[in-house]
Amino acid sequence: MKIRRLFAGCTLLMLLCASEVLVRAQTSPTPEAATTTIHVYTNLLQLPVLILGPQRQAVSPIPSERFRIEMQNGPVIVPRHVRMEGDDPITLAILLDNAVPNDLLMKLPEQFAELASKSLHPSDRVAIYITDGCRLRPVTALVPAESSVLKSRAEDAMKVTPFRGDRSECSGPRHLWDAMAYVDATLATEPGRRVLLVITNGDDSGSTIPPARLQRYATESGVAMFAISRPLFLASPGRNFGAPTVGGAGTDLARVTENSGGLVLEGSSQTMRGTLKHFVELLRGRYIVEFPRPSNMNLPTYVFSVTFGSPASSYFVTSGGTSLPINAPADAAKP
Repeated sequence: MKIRRLFAGCTLLMLLCASEVLVRAQTSPTPEAATTTIHVYTNLLQLPVLILGPQRQAVSPIPSERFRIEMQNGPVIVPRHVRMEGDDPITLAILLDNAVPNDLLMKLPEQFAELASKSLHPSDRVAIYITDGCRLRPVTALVPAESSVLKSRAEDAMKVTPFRGDRSECSGPRHLWDAMAYVDATLATEPGRRVLLVITNGDDSGSTIPPARLQRYATESGVAMFAISRPLFLASPGRNFGAPTVGGAGTDLARVTENSGGLVLEGSSQTMRGTLKHFVELLRGRYIVEFPRPSNMNLPTYVFSVTFGSPASSYFVTSGGTSLPINAPADAAKP
């Protein structure tokens, strides 16, 4: 049964295979004793799929044999391999929205340090940006997720205050959607599981890029967008958990994130430490669904549906854009 329609932008479609050649030297110095091991992954794509309960809670593991992929105007595809994301390297850009005073940013230096030491791995990389309502400032390019580094860079970001000058002096991506699109573009060609986390109130006051186009950029570049914001949603009985409670800004933020493979998480100055930890847990808990590239894929964007034989009302399901395979660390270590 179809769970929901997932927009998966297919990037790098001109690449029909990804291959990795590992040469392992033997202890014997003679050329005859040398052994070459070749891993070849032909014409495969991957979808990171986030599956939660209707209240965005964790659910029991879903057996890999139940997954199916339906392509727009195409046949049902049986995945070649399904696994948990686990310790795949994460390429994470964090956008801090300080266009208006944002109390979610109050204790970020200590919280980022703890995130690096307890949740992220040395193979993960993190970039930090902040917008003050006038211009977007890169605080650091992608750096290894080290506690001291992230704490120092977050301290630098906290020196940026909301802009209160003449707006005519401002240029570049100063509004939320434009800033998210800019950061998305910086991630587009990076390796790893590409993710944008924006800490924001969800309000955009005049971007040139509309939310629908931002979502398309995210799926085409394979960047999953998540957000941490003040409470925007209710989870009362009989009401859709995704129903916004604060008007259009929350609606647009939810649509952009959920249609790119992410979602909005509630946060406050008191709960940010736990919210950041939960965010990384969600990434590690995604399913990586690997399948052969369909022979009739000749357009840049396709609509995929992921099914696994359960009622649609039982799950919240969202997927990022497709990408070429990334080996799980355990697989990469195999001879």
